[in-house]
Amino acid sequence: MEYFDTGLFMILSSLAFGLMILSFKYVDASAGMIFFLFSSMVFFTLALILVSEIPIQSVTSMTDGSTTWTETDTLIGIENGYILGLFFMVFGILNVGLLFYKMMPQGARE
Repeated sequence: MEYFDTGLFMILSSLAFGLMILSFKYVDASAGMIFFLFSSMVFFTLALILVSEIPIQSVTSMTDGSTTWTETDTLIGIENGYILGLFFMVFGILNVGLLFYKMMPQGARE
């Protein structure tokens, strides 16, 4: 069964939210627009993974010499992935909207 690793999901989601927070810090610089762009790409990637019904879980295989067993811990199951995927999609759309807002000339904003 295919799954997406919990650790990688946590790293990517913290990267997306961190880039979004950094883009608000550098509002007037061009670096803010780059952070909005990268943040929206990571949010859309996470949304695509969650909406495609791939569970977010960690799989651990353990052995004691003669016996091997596998533990599976599910963070986000298939049932809740669609709702959370839409949540990440909204954050991606928000970042794209803010990116376009920053690209507009100053006079057009008023």
